[in-house]
Amino acid sequence: MSHPQAQCSLIPCPFLVLNMIIVAASLLQLPGFGLAVDERYANCGNVSCGNMNVTFPLWIAGGEDYCGHPSYEVECQEGVNLVATMRSQKYKVIEIVREKQSLTVVRMDLLENACPQQEGDFLVDYSLFNYTASDLNVTLFYDCTSQSSTDFRSFNCSMDNGPQSNLLGTSSSPPNDYGQPVCSSSMTAPVLKSSYSDLVSNAIGADQVLKGGFEVRWTLSMGECTSCIASGGRCGINRTTEKFSCFCSNGTYESICPVLAAGVPTNNQAPAPEALSRTPHLFDFSPMIFRSTFLDP
Repeated sequence: MSHPQAQCSLIPCPFLVLNMIIVAASLLQLPGFGLAVDERYANCGNVSCGNMNVTFPLWIAGGEDYCGHPSYEVECQEGVNLVATMRSQKYKVIEIVREKQSLTVVRMDLLENACPQQEGDFLVDYSLFNYTASDLNVTLFYDCTSQSSTDFRSFNCSMDNGPQSNLLGTSSSPPNDYGQPVCSSSMTAPVLKSSYSDLVSNAIGADQVLKGGFEVRWTLSMGECTSCIASGGRCGINRTTEKFSCFCSNGTYESICPVLAAGVPTNNQAPAPEALSRTPHLFDFSPMIFRSTFLDP
């Protein structure tokens, strides 16, 4: 009895196998196959300090500087504390809310001691950050001899000359006894309205209001970044041109990640020059014809 026997026709079997291997390797470079991911796309994902994720426009000193805007550098101290510097003052970042473009921060010198170790009011760089509607200005009066008004709440802290009695209130007018000042110094501080409400209701003390920090909103426009993220990319900066870049799994683009069809951007958007060498290309094969011929013995 004869048995059918398959033979390769038109294309030698070894050549066919080689082509199949090349096609498979090329497909693995496409987004979604996950093996040939762009380096910048990978490096700008899952950046953290302690339990806090750090994303554009922030970037951590000593890390990949293209993952954030040059003006929004932060530090990761001891691997757990995220610290921002504004006009020479250091602030611990308590919370980041990307949807609001906001940071909740507290001055580092007030974390352990409600008496400031740095002189002067709280400083914010208005070219980078603004206060938000969640904030309220209070005045801190230090080294007070008496509390003459119920508008102020007292708290204690220690300075070089020993413990001090101090006052916190929303009034900028210094407390006085019959026209005589009763405090030796003062400064203005932003706090969260919610924290001050807790103080008024006696839920927390004045020192805890200060340690609760205040909220700032970064002023950098996030329109391009929002579009980049929506297209599946991660935001960054071209450090040569200082312009925005969208890092995608298959390369770097100027604004958004293109939808790929056979490796070609469908929106006619050209990749950024720095990404051309990393943009995957598929081999263009002519159609291969296969024929199985069953031969009788």
